[in-house]
Amino acid sequence: MRKAFYYKNYEFDAKTGVLLFQYESMGYKFDETITFPDAPFTLTQKQKKALDLIFFYAHIAFGISYYKAFLNPQIVIESGTLTKDEADFFNAFYINGLGEFSVKNNVDIHIAFPYQEMRREKFQFNLQDRALVPVGGGKDSCVTIELLKAAGKQIAAVSLGNPRPIHDCVQAAQIPHIVMTRKISPVLLELNKHYSKTVLGEQMKADEQRRGVSVHNEYIRNPSCETDVQLPHKTVFVLNGHIPITGLISFLLWATAVLYDYKYVAMSCERSANSGNMVKNGRLINHQYSKSLDYERDFYALTSAVHPEFRYFSLLRPYSEAHIAKLFATLCKPYFDVFTSCNKAFKLDAAKRLDRWCGMCDKCRFVFLILAPFMDKNKLVEIVGNNPLNDISQLDSYKELLGLSGHKPFECVGEIQECQWAMVQLGTDPAWQNDAVVSALSKKIESNESDIFIHSTNHLIPEEYKNALQ
Repeated sequence: MRKAFYYKNYEFDAKTGVLLFQYESMGYKFDETITFPDAPFTLTQKQKKALDLIFFYAHIAFGISYYKAFLNPQIVIESGTLTKDEADFFNAFYINGLGEFSVKNNVDIHIAFPYQEMRREKFQFNLQDRALVPVGGGKDSCVTIELLKAAGKQIAAVSLGNPRPIHDCVQAAQIPHIVMTRKISPVLLELNKHYSKTVLGEQMKADEQRRGVSVHNEYIRNPSCETDVQLPHKTVFVLNGHIPITGLISFLLWATAVLYDYKYVAMSCERSANSGNMVKNGRLINHQYSKSLDYERDFYALTSAVHPEFRYFSLLRPYSEAHIAKLFATLCKPYFDVFTSCNKAFKLDAAKRLDRWCGMCDKCRFVFLILAPFMDKNKLVEIVGNNPLNDISQLDSYKELLGLSGHKPFECVGEIQECQWAMVQLGTDPAWQNDAVVSALSKKIESNESDIFIHSTNHLIPEEYKNALQ
């Protein structure tokens, strides 16, 4: 029998600020909640109608976390109806957003959302001329904040959760902060904890074993975990992996703009997010798909069709990562001791979060490399806690970043060209040139600035915000 994935229901309670999503698949029921602060909300009829549609879209988007568990071939939407354009948007969102997931699980993603031919009502109401800046605790949003402050823009920070790096960066910025909270279905968390299935190729198996993960019979299991949730029946194995989290948050940001009266959302996605990691079956696989200009354009088409007053854009889209690193080193000294780019500082389980940096992951390696040409060496080592460029055990991973082996890591890292540029700079700098990785690799590559510091004109920045660019 063909099993279906059901988008059951969504509800928003303006008195409590709680948004509920409900899904069902393979006999499992999944409830997820998002909480917006400062409830109760007093909403006009126009705002209520706009939010209802936004939350319907968000219901479809957030379903990706649960859909990927079983990859059901049939989709049933009980919470509303999509138009053809909307169905096309979400088809692309799921297929591209699960690109990395498809590679690591060795599966193909085939999905076709049902739709009806109909027209959507447009929502016409004014929002205040001010911007929300999503803050993730890393260098990029700090640069966006400082550029907008220098341009005299009225801004507030917004985040999903409030781990220490986010909290401390907002404190350093001295701007208002809106904190949403998310509670993922505990049923999914238990399934992932006990029964995640990852179908791995031989090379990937070897890589997992090298990292100390137990791999056997194509299943990765953690039987030592205690079960917190009573699962409804005998458990089947589920698939797990990367989802387009920035894309999910984009819908919450749209809702936040309506709830708190902000016209703009100023993202901090750079142009390197447009670059993919590899090609599989003729399709570009991009870890940063939902940070890419392609996604930004698709999302803009979706929002402008029903709510033209709202604008979602990335202020940093014209810049390379190297240029952003230069701006960070120049403009963001108050953030040096509090920002963190290491993903291990943002784990869902707060008990497993690192306080700052691990210094051993692709994100730490890249950020250290791209900041090194612009920052004092002693200060940068103090910030990260170690020097990855003087650790010969990280040589092979730096080769991937530099395009000398493998493919671009599945992580939010910059383009190969700018990594090579940074390494060449360090190879001629007496402060860095004798470090183990720099000494081994800087002479193996040739690089020049090329277009690294030339502003790209390929962006969606509104005219009224272009004065913030340097």
